[in-house]
Amino acid sequence: MDREAARIRGLVRAAGPRGRGARLPDEVRRELIAFARGRHRDGVGVRRIAAATGVSPESIRRWTARDEPRSTARELVAVEVRAEVAPAAMGALSVCSPSGYRIDGLTLEQAVVALGRLG
Repeated sequence: MDREAARIRGLVRAAGPRGRGARLPDEVRRELIAFARGRHRDGVGVRRIAAATGVSPESIRRWTARDEPRSTARELVAVEVRAEVAPAAMGALSVCSPSGYRIDGLTLEQAVVALGRLG
């Protein structure tokens, strides 16, 4: 195993135990992705890269297939909830066809007829 692979493997080990769902810090993942893409361009297979870094082959495949690693940052976003409903829309149904047509504001009987014609 070369020095770069050993360095990456050390970063992975320092991140804690590996297992299904165990996340790597974004910086470690970015370095691993860059390393894996470089090795893959050199003709090294995913299994060999995974064995050298201590990460599963499937994780290597998924991460290198993406443009950027997903951020683990979460934040709250303000939303405004309104209770305003148009009187005509209360109890009204919408029908959506598999091809993308949408009909809003139907009674139950109209929705049954529309579904029969779309089906």
